[in-house]
Amino acid sequence: MTLETAEVALWCAGVALVGAIALAVYGARLTTQLRIQVADLEEARAARDTALEHLLTTGLPAVVASMRRPGASVSGFNVAGCLQGSELGAYLVRVTRWGDSQGFGMPGVGAGF
Repeated sequence: MTLETAEVALWCAGVALVGAIALAVYGARLTTQLRIQVADLEEARAARDTALEHLLTTGLPAVVASMRRPGASVSGFNVAGCLQGSELGAYLVRVTRWGDSQGFGMPGVGAGF
C-alpha cells in the first residue's frame, strides 16, 4: 500500500508542477503584453504633450492675434508634425471637417490639422 500512495503523491506533485509552469508562462505573456501597451500609451502621451506645448506656445497666441485682426490668417498653427498618424490627429481631422461642414470653421485654422 505504501508504494501506491507514493505513486499517487508523485502524480499529484507532477500535475501541480505542470499547472504551476502553465500559470508562470501565462503570467509572463500577460506581463509582456501589458508592457507593450504601457509603452504605446507613454508614446501617445509624449506626442500629446508635444502637441499641447506647441498649441499653447504657437497656436493659441496666433488664433487670439488673428481674432483681433479680422481677415488675418493664422500662421504657425500646425500641429500636423506632432500628430501625424496618431489617433488624436485623426480625431482632430474628423472634428475639424465636421465643424467646417456645420459652418463653425475659422479661416486658416482647419488647415493646420
